[in-house]
Amino acid sequence: MNPGYTSMLLLMGVVLSVSAQQLNLPKAAQAEILKQDIVEALSANRPADALNKFDQLRAVDPSIAPAMLYLEARAADAVGRPYRAIRALEYYFAKAASDDTSYAKAAQLMRAVQPKVKSSMGKELVADIQMVSIPGGSFQMGNDSGDSEGSADELPVHAVTIRPFRLGKYEVTVAQFRGFVLATNYQTEAERSGTCFALDLSTGRWSDLPGNSWRAPGIAQTDDHPVVCLSWNDVDVFINWLNQHTQRKFRLPSEAEWEYAARAKTRSKYPWGGNADQGCQFTNGADQTPWPAGSKHTWTTPIKCHDGHFATAAVGSYFANAFGLHDLIGNVWEWTQDCWNDTYIGAPSDGSAWLSGECSRRVVRGGAWLNNAANLRVSYRSGLVTADRGVNLGFRLAQDL
Repeated sequence: MNPGYTSMLLLMGVVLSVSAQQLNLPKAAQAEILKQDIVEALSANRPADALNKFDQLRAVDPSIAPAMLYLEARAADAVGRPYRAIRALEYYFAKAASDDTSYAKAAQLMRAVQPKVKSSMGKELVADIQMVSIPGGSFQMGNDSGDSEGSADELPVHAVTIRPFRLGKYEVTVAQFRGFVLATNYQTEAERSGTCFALDLSTGRWSDLPGNSWRAPGIAQTDDHPVVCLSWNDVDVFINWLNQHTQRKFRLPSEAEWEYAARAKTRSKYPWGGNADQGCQFTNGADQTPWPAGSKHTWTTPIKCHDGHFATAAVGSYFANAFGLHDLIGNVWEWTQDCWNDTYIGAPSDGSAWLSGECSRRVVRGGAWLNNAANLRVSYRSGLVTADRGVNLGFRLAQDL
């Protein structure tokens, strides 16, 4: 721990076991306290506590030094999370010099944890996927604000009663999907066909770009970004595998569950109110954030604020809604379970998925980083062919209670 911070805190009479966040200290001081807590937890053989502190440390200071990454890998291996250990070691090797004091030990640990991944991956992903309990209730589904931007497929407005269920706090991330691929060697439809619908930054045109997939979507992404370039069929394979290995019965949300969760008891055009230009703290859409240098394109009707990201943002980058859910509006479109229907005539009133209609197409909701205000409305809906995939399309998980 930095001696200057230690002396300062002791003079203030601060007890270091108190949560760093509760101290309301500068982030640098919080990071130093958390690093000391991690070392102490590992010294006391409490690897699970150390991992919890690592999660807090990343929120304060994502640029973790190689020495700490090696300690994270040790802690993850000790609690039976080999995939987390591998991720920490990958970051370690990307940062550390070959003559680092822990380099040889890190290489040895990598060899030890790699064979453990396939057998533990399902349980490890479940531990990493955060689910939120959504209370049951009734709401008016569809364009109930009557705004002129709505279309016939958002009508008729109809009453729906939702049973309590669980929904992913975040969209499924690159890291989580990579874990599934590591365990199964699965190839997505984009990888098999060689294309994903994406944006050519040099021309500003959208097309099925060759070579693009969830691994390399053509936009800058990290492990914490929502995974993209997945078809509905890919998502179905992922969920079936996860359920087989965890007995947890994950699924996609129904369209009604999605809209109920996105509204979170609101009835406005957007979950944050009626003005799209006030949404940049809540959503990642087509805004005034500059395009990458050298691009020949701009958004035609941007939201009049800056959300800080041209393309996808790491999940949880924006404020949660009243149910504690992030990114339901914007960032990436989200697949639902429902078959596509042109209107809500005959739609279920009990919140279940509508499994009749044009089932070769499935409903997507929420809009994405490239969409303007009209497409970010909470009632806006679209349908895509189950094999479609794009750099603007992802998913989140649901569960019955």
